[in-house]
Amino acid sequence: MTDPSGLEGVTCTDATEISVKATSEFGPAGGENGAYAWMVTWDVTPKADKDHGGWVIQHLKYKYRVDQGKEKDEGDYYEAWKVEKGTTNVERPKAPKDLTKAFLKQIDKTTKEVPKYNDIFWHASFGKTATTGTLVTNGEAFYFPDLELPGKFKRDNPDTPGAGNLRAIKTEGNEKLIKDLFDKDKHKYSNGLKRRLFAHWEEGGEVKFDEPEEKK
Repeated sequence: MTDPSGLEGVTCTDATEISVKATSEFGPAGGENGAYAWMVTWDVTPKADKDHGGWVIQHLKYKYRVDQGKEKDEGDYYEAWKVEKGTTNVERPKAPKDLTKAFLKQIDKTTKEVPKYNDIFWHASFGKTATTGTLVTNGEAFYFPDLELPGKFKRDNPDTPGAGNLRAIKTEGNEKLIKDLFDKDKHKYSNGLKRRLFAHWEEGGEVKFDEPEEKK
């Protein structure tokens, strides 16, 4: 079984001393019928530039299939968290309205409050009708300690509903902008911090996170 947190062996520091790490604040934890949550906070080094500030930018891809494709979706986009000027304080997004203490207690009965977090992989239950499905999320985060974010990154972007109120852009159609953003001759940034979550459940049962075995 792979590490369900996706954090094993991914400490990310390079010779430039620019790094981003993720600390789990909740989960990964699964409820029933597609409900799960994994919350992390970003830890960055060094402090962001005192004039421009910095950004944590994550490339995120997700795909889900429910009841043999009767309900399905997928996405591929970049989302960004502001790091305050001259600090390592990373922006905390506005929590989705359905992300309540009551929801989290359904997943983990010991929950006393909604944890503070920077990023979350999550999904609500598919309701009273029992479903069978899989949700796969892959993220790779980078820290840019001195960056003016391109204006195409928009809050509440209709092209990137999974990003919520974070500034984000869809990958498709923005390939040149993304290539320029990751041009090491123009910008300094950390190595990528990769995380993966494979969630699956059957007939409305508990969500599990073990990866399927490869076919021989």
